[in-house]
Amino acid sequence: MFALLLAGAFGGPAPSTEFAAGTGPSTKVSSGPDAISRPPITGIAHIGLRTDNLEAARKFYGGVLGFQEPFTVDKPSGGLMLTYFKVNDHQYVEVFPELKSPTEDRLSHIAFETTDIQALRTYLAERGLKVPAKLEPQLDGNLSFEVNDPDGHTVEFVEYMPGSLHSRNFGKFLPAGRISDHMIHLGVTV
Repeated sequence: MFALLLAGAFGGPAPSTEFAAGTGPSTKVSSGPDAISRPPITGIAHIGLRTDNLEAARKFYGGVLGFQEPFTVDKPSGGLMLTYFKVNDHQYVEVFPELKSPTEDRLSHIAFETTDIQALRTYLAERGLKVPAKLEPQLDGNLSFEVNDPDGHTVEFVEYMPGSLHSRNFGKFLPAGRISDHMIHLGVTV
């Protein structure tokens, strides 16, 4: 599965489209006077992967692929919770050193970025998805929430907030030698 997740995930230079720039408008999902606007999804935010060998992951994502590791997040109880490898200002590979067995799914979750997390939470709740009643800033300073797809995969939605670990590092940790400056898709085995 690990190879499937990476195959073709990184592309060349980012296309110069409104979608890639993260400025896409909301989309009407039905017609007529009761049409509901869906808050925009601006693209892939990150993929979260589990590992039992953080040093090997660092060598691969940092050494081989050339992504810098701008920050980490510790568990409130202490110890490393995850580390981030920066693809660009809006896309990351998150690595969690928590793989418990070789048969455990190495995919933690996939995440999409939005420009209006509160409206997206309401939009999905109105469609019957279980969402949190209230959104609180996460340990990285962003607002996000998770839902499960029909196969049980975790899908996260995130809005990068001013002052978050991500927004404080906009324009930084972007070496020219990295394998790509964007992720073009993610794969999930069902």
